[in-house]
Amino acid sequence: MSDWQISDSLSLLSGVSAGRSGRGGPRRKACGVSRGVNQTRAEHRAVYLDMSQLRSWRRQIVVISSQLAVCERQASQIRRNTLSRGAVLVEDHDVFRFGLKGLLREHALIDRFWEARTLEDGLSSAREHTPSLVSLDLQLPDGRGEQSVAMMRAAAPEARIVIFSAVEDTTTILACLAAGAHGYVPKRLAASEAGEAVRHVLDGWIYVPASLHHQQSDGAPPADLLRELASLSPRLQDVARQLSTGATTKMIAFRLGVSEGTVKLHLSAIYRALGCQNRAGAVAILNRLRSALPWRDPNDLADR
Repeated sequence: MSDWQISDSLSLLSGVSAGRSGRGGPRRKACGVSRGVNQTRAEHRAVYLDMSQLRSWRRQIVVISSQLAVCERQASQIRRNTLSRGAVLVEDHDVFRFGLKGLLREHALIDRFWEARTLEDGLSSAREHTPSLVSLDLQLPDGRGEQSVAMMRAAAPEARIVIFSAVEDTTTILACLAAGAHGYVPKRLAASEAGEAVRHVLDGWIYVPASLHHQQSDGAPPADLLRELASLSPRLQDVARQLSTGATTKMIAFRLGVSEGTVKLHLSAIYRALGCQNRAGAVAILNRLRSALPWRDPNDLADR
């Protein structure tokens, strides 16, 4: 084969190769564009899904915000109902009643007051307003002594009743507590001490003035009562000792490591032994007899 024939063959082959490469180039370019379009569509779908998710989250946030607003309004109402305390002040001395309002406002966080100068007006106010606290003076123009306490207890069964009086004899204190008063506060006490006594009463305790512990009775405590209390089981004595501090049922149960139901059963037995009808009367009697009984330190009480 001559040189010129070889050259023509090579040229022909190069042309064919070039033609093939030329025909394949556009196809490859089209495939690249198609892949780019598909990728862009996938990205658009991802962005659309992200936007849909964001809209869903936004709707959920709006719902949660509305629920939080409702909860906040309910919590505010509960706080107002809890923190807002009202008291009926049954006192015929205007100066003392004015001072008592300031004392209760500062030391007991009471912000609403209904005032009465007579027992009759006090009973009407207690029935109408359902107060948290009733302050009662025994020496009212129409007062009936400890019977006033029982009448007020019937008029406002949910209220805590505190006697503010200048009388401090044992008989009067015991009679008022037995009639249903939750505390007996002598008028001679300092404002801070009287305020602390009211706070104890509002917290569910029974307040007995310290003077009751030191007063001497007209005679020795009844021997049969002392024998009855001394015959109580060690556990009942433990409960009685805690009760004498004015502690609530829940607090006694916590201190002794027993259930509240068990404490209530023990309290019923103690009431029968003391011959009283309620917690306040039992607290007063136990405080009066404390020195005559071998009460142990409550810190030394052991589970039985």
